Amino acid sequence: MKILSDILKQAAASEKQSNGKLRVVDTVASFWQNVYKNNMKAKIFDASALLESFSKASPPMNSFARDVEFGNLSPLAQSIWVEVADSKLPAHLGVALSYTEKTAQSAEQAKQYGINSPFTWVCQARSFIKRRYQQTLPLKWEWVEYIDDKGRTVSSLLQPAVIPQYMDKALAVELKSVEFIHHHLCAFIANLGFYAIDQINGGRVSVSSHAGTQYSYHVLETKTNVLHSGFNWTKYVD
Repeated sequence: MKILSDILKQAAASEKQSNGKLRVVDTVASFWQNVYKNNMKAKIFDASALLESFSKASPPMNSFARDVEFGNLSPLAQSIWVEVADSKLPAHLGVALSYTEKTAQSAEQAKQYGINSPFTWVCQARSFIKRRYQQTLPLKWEWVEYIDDKGRTVSSLLQPAVIPQYMDKALAVELKSVEFIHHHLCAFIANLGFYAIDQINGGRVSVSSHAGTQYSYHVLETKTNVLHSGFNWTKYVD
């Protein structure tokens, strides 16, 4: 859980910087505090064992329209952190899933994008990467999932994420060679998180609890090799 550890450290560091009578509002600190607060409440899942089966079902370079049809994305908690690590990957992948109930504002926003089907939850999925010996970086896109009362997907959006400017510069350096697939990578990581939720809700994985030095987390192991098939469409928001 190295990505989460980095977020907690950076959030704690930003807290120490705000002292004295004159307080300067730091947008970077504010960003990390928001992520920190969500993750402190989050259920944490190590989904490393699910990466191979998900990769076969949904190649990261396919398109915005995913090949995986999720059956039940009902929230396991309001905030969920899903992280994967694999020896074949140069970085850890992490996604923070934040579920909120439908509001008048979210319903109006959905209509603006042509989403008129009834939904119960909105899930914001923010993707992160962590390369060895380098800082944790939030990627530039976020996936928004609209979910009905039975956990089924109503529609999805892939939209630019709001991140601090200095991180945008760091990403430009870190991912310069793959600039053209930023959105594909974000979509892949976000849907890997949804895949883990669907697998848990469907009882297709075993879940074991582990206590870490700072937090407790759950390890997911695949019970079967059954893969989903089907199609869900995704709108691309520029």
